[in-house]
Amino acid sequence: MSVKFYLQLTEYITLRLIRKFVFNYKFLLKFGKYIPYFKVNTNQNNAVILVDRYINLVQKNCPELLQLNDLRILEIGAGTTNTVGLLLAEKLKCKVNVYDPFVEFDDITDRNNKIKYLIKPQTEQLVNRISKLDTQKYHLILSNSVLEHVENPELLFHDLKNVLSIDGKMLHIVDYRDHFFKYPYFFLMFSDKIWNKWLNPGDLFRWRLDDHILLVDKTNLKIKIIYKKTELDKLKQINHKIIKKFYSKKDWEVLEAVLIISKPLSD
Repeated sequence: MSVKFYLQLTEYITLRLIRKFVFNYKFLLKFGKYIPYFKVNTNQNNAVILVDRYINLVQKNCPELLQLNDLRILEIGAGTTNTVGLLLAEKLKCKVNVYDPFVEFDDITDRNNKIKYLIKPQTEQLVNRISKLDTQKYHLILSNSVLEHVENPELLFHDLKNVLSIDGKMLHIVDYRDHFFKYPYFFLMFSDKIWNKWLNPGDLFRWRLDDHILLVDKTNLKIKIIYKKTELDKLKQINHKIIKKFYSKKDWEVLEAVLIISKPLSD
């Protein structure tokens, strides 16, 4: 291996150790955008871009949902504010529930965002932040950079299936890269033992696209992959260093994918 690779690896491991043992999640929400190579969640940092992407994907892949008079949307992994839900309600004139049981709601930032994006009072009435998934049915379930952080995706798919309407769709944008660095594949070089003890920040389970496809199938749901992105040039130096657990999978190189999940017609 080249000297350049070992310098990169040293940088990667050093920064990963700092991320695990020094930075907590609250710190990263505030200061993550100032940290080199750290990937800030789009929900927090660029809500308009994310909402536009959601709407564009729905228009291209399930436009019939946008014709519904009583369209009901659920956004999971909403983050610390309701901003994405508010923008969706504003643009689509529909009811939106936002759900994130793992982060604390930031009322101040949420209020500031309402002012920033000129959210109307009547739009606020369409958006509700919920603390649990109940029996309400949704026509459209959305997530961005969420599935890769879920420790038990099969259980989540089961829960979402229960709240998805019979003709509804889930649209998940999944980020399979290492979230912290310019080295999107480096975390696939480490054994589970080393990764989990020393490098895993706590919520990066290294799921690959194949894993999610298998777990969706186990939940008796239908899945369609409408987008896949790879960066094969980033693999040149480390391709033979990827451990077998990942290398044996069909689509382990995929760094981002968009999944559309629905119920089978017989359900």
